[in-house]
Amino acid sequence: MVQNITRRAYAATMTSEQQFMRMEAVFQGYFSHENQRIIACIGRNYKAHAEELGNALPKEPLWFDKPMSSLLAPGAPFRMVPGLYDDIHHELEMGVVIGMRGKDIKPENAMHHIAGYFVGLDMTNRKLQTQNKAHCADWTLAKGADGMAAVSEFVHKSAVPDLANVEIELRINDQVRQKGNTSLMIFDIPTQIADLSKYMELREGDIIFTGTPEGVGQVFAGDRMWCAIRNAGGDDLVTLSVDVV
Repeated sequence: MVQNITRRAYAATMTSEQQFMRMEAVFQGYFSHENQRIIACIGRNYKAHAEELGNALPKEPLWFDKPMSSLLAPGAPFRMVPGLYDDIHHELEMGVVIGMRGKDIKPENAMHHIAGYFVGLDMTNRKLQTQNKAHCADWTLAKGADGMAAVSEFVHKSAVPDLANVEIELRINDQVRQKGNTSLMIFDIPTQIADLSKYMELREGDIIFTGTPEGVGQVFAGDRMWCAIRNAGGDDLVTLSVDVV
């Protein structure tokens, strides 16, 4: 009986298709707030991005989080708020969905805890973030307001055979604004999972924004943001389109 075996053993009895369907349900549950889980984000994880903002390179992962209310579902518009959203920047990211709980996860075991991936936008109020940094305050309001965590649909991890060679791209109004590759990360994804799990237990449904490449910039009402993650062959694995209104 399921009650008499561990969660891990139960997961092992499920087929790959069943696990995918289960995680799709978990992922969709975000948007009805059925799953109040972690949205963890790493900052300054691409050298060129840290340099473009005049920041020192981190010696260890720099973490912050976003509230669940910041999630923007696929297909939903990003709504500017006059007087509050005066300097909103796009930050393109590859995202990870956790599929199995774990604590003190070793980098070499990290893949066992991943369910899949998404492409996302870590929207940022740059003016407010700059003010926060000047006062040694955290980035909660600058990065955690409503709609600041745009996410695509979920793609199973089997679609990404080489996690160290995934291309990410953002276009605004059909012009390329950001383009990078996971090979350029300062801290790769297994290292991120290992580091984060030292401090908190990761559970099914947690998501991680894994860092943005260079090219961040301001968005305006009327813009259309389109982004994708691609495999080594250049095929789009999953895409996201967001209208700024």
